Amino acid sequence: MGIVDTYTVTTDLTWQECYRLVLYNLVRTKGIRVIFSFVTCIAVLDGVLNIAVPGKKGVNLLEALVPVVAAPLITFLFFSGFGLLSALYVSKYKSHLIRGITYKFTHWGMERSGPASEASIPWRNFTRLKETKHFFLLYGYENNVGTFEIIQKEKFTSVTEQEEFIQFIQRNLPKIR
Repeated sequence: MGIVDTYTVTTDLTWQECYRLVLYNLVRTKGIRVIFSFVTCIAVLDGVLNIAVPGKKGVNLLEALVPVVAAPLITFLFFSGFGLLSALYVSKYKSHLIRGITYKFTHWGMERSGPASEASIPWRNFTRLKETKHFFLLYGYENNVGTFEIIQKEKFTSVTEQEEFIQFIQRNLPKIR
């Protein structure tokens, strides 16, 4: 089998796949990690201060640990609930963002065409490829704004074709120094 120099893949995400991507990126987004860390630190401080209250008889460890556990959990549930609502909204009202998008990868770069937009991005604007259980995420810049392209693994006919695609992308990605 020869080396393939062009790949064409069409993406059609369901709302569940969109939500899965939201959850995947939830813990990888710096701003959300900062908020999560801040809330956790405040909860730990509250727990410590509840233990150290002067004149309090006995230490109720459960009372001190509840905010330490509840605050990060509530924060996570808030963001994942917001992500669920966002995925449902995009799926119903902005489906052109997640359905019918065709990617054409060549030696030059990537061409993306969909119902509402088209773009051509050269390889020099891409920074890395990340593989998840269900997707390939190709990170880069479009018009000086960080973005990532979503390629569904299920669109490839075999694991061998997926591996060849990974090798093709890695050959063309700029070498990071």
